[in-house]
Amino acid sequence: MNLGITLLFICIMYPMILFVYLFVKMGAEPKKGVYFGVTLTAEQAREQKVKEVTESYYKEMKKWLLVILLMPFPMFLIPWVSIWTLYSLFWLGMSFVVYFIPFGVANHRLKTWKLEQGFMTNTEPVIYAELKQAGAIRRVKWFHFAPQTFLSVAAIVATFLLHKQQENQLLFLMTGIFGCITFLYWLVAIWMDRQKTVAVSTDSDVNVNFARAKKNLWKNFWVGCSWMNVVYIVVQGYFLLKRSKITLSIWVLAILYTVATLVLLFWMLHKKAGVDKRYADKMDILRQDADDYYLWGLIYYNPHDKHSMVESRNGIGTDTNLATPVGKGVVILIVAIALHILILCFSTVVEEFTPIHLQIEEGYVVASHTKEEYRIALYSVKEVQLLTERERPEMTRNHGWNTDTLVKGSFRLKEEKKDCEVICYDYNTLFLRIDTSWGTYIFSGATDEETRQVYEAIRKGR
Repeated sequence: MNLGITLLFICIMYPMILFVYLFVKMGAEPKKGVYFGVTLTAEQAREQKVKEVTESYYKEMKKWLLVILLMPFPMFLIPWVSIWTLYSLFWLGMSFVVYFIPFGVANHRLKTWKLEQGFMTNTEPVIYAELKQAGAIRRVKWFHFAPQTFLSVAAIVATFLLHKQQENQLLFLMTGIFGCITFLYWLVAIWMDRQKTVAVSTDSDVNVNFARAKKNLWKNFWVGCSWMNVVYIVVQGYFLLKRSKITLSIWVLAILYTVATLVLLFWMLHKKAGVDKRYADKMDILRQDADDYYLWGLIYYNPHDKHSMVESRNGIGTDTNLATPVGKGVVILIVAIALHILILCFSTVVEEFTPIHLQIEEGYVVASHTKEEYRIALYSVKEVQLLTERERPEMTRNHGWNTDTLVKGSFRLKEEKKDCEVICYDYNTLFLRIDTSWGTYIFSGATDEETRQVYEAIRKGR
């Protein structure tokens, strides 16, 4: 894999890793008598066991940080695009997930100790509801998202018309995907805005004002995300319009977009922490012992609570109640996305490592890869050429693969302004061009010798 891409990817990822590390570490700090997702009284929190668990947690966090920082170095030695991509995604996922392992271990140790000491309570939880202006607090208005949605739709229409003229399918596809994300931000903002007011105080005015402040922060966050998405669509469209394929510029842009979104999220959570601090002395509803409803102190599952989202017990932010229909929908969505990514990653590995076979079979030119890709009758061949690396025409991808190793799919010949079907190894030096009455094909065998043999066989068989 390109050394520059790997180095750039690591340099951009390192700040994100440190951001996540500090964020998770900050979230582990005690909050209203909750230590690593376990409710403790002030007297229980002073026990030596709690101190030992806390010290062990911070040591484990440092160890995992070191592991994550060292993980990307094997990427410099990986020459295959598919393996490099699979490993980088694994590293990316580990960077966000691995810090929660020490938290889960600390939660288990404290919960076990609490049970052994007889501190666990078995009372059913009491769910408080705010009835004053319940469901009436709305901060999201249509005009907050209308301009971004209009611009996204306009971009989709423009790229569709452009696709009809220049057949730039990748531009239309990418614009369509991110245009839909703008609308998705709007829908999520509306859904969060319609969440019921959570009671944190016996004073209804405190509950209403607290809910209004939180909803306003989330509204600003989603509005910011939607505007960033519009900017990304425009800049991405500019690069795809020039090159018609995924280049280093597109990868850098995608990473910067992800970093900017995370920075905006951390900014919003920082502001929310300020709101929590402002209202802390007014929250007079005592936190109950709900440890049994939190798996590893992180995942909230409470069938008795009808709220889809509740205040997080750890750090800042909110928790989704997975016992609600919305929570179950979130789990299904996450699993579906994860499975899709895994299937996509392993399919790319299969594509890259399955050899190309080019042969003459019963009067046909047969090009095979993961399956039989093309079968061209010899009698239909109007012209055949053996091209060197320099003679191979310049092409832009309509769809398919275009990596340093494998080139496969539908492409556009720049000078001739017509489409062709391609399946070849980019590192080969000899290529076969076949022109028929219904299309043009550019092939290569597994080796240059295989390509030359098929070329000679076609010339003799015509």
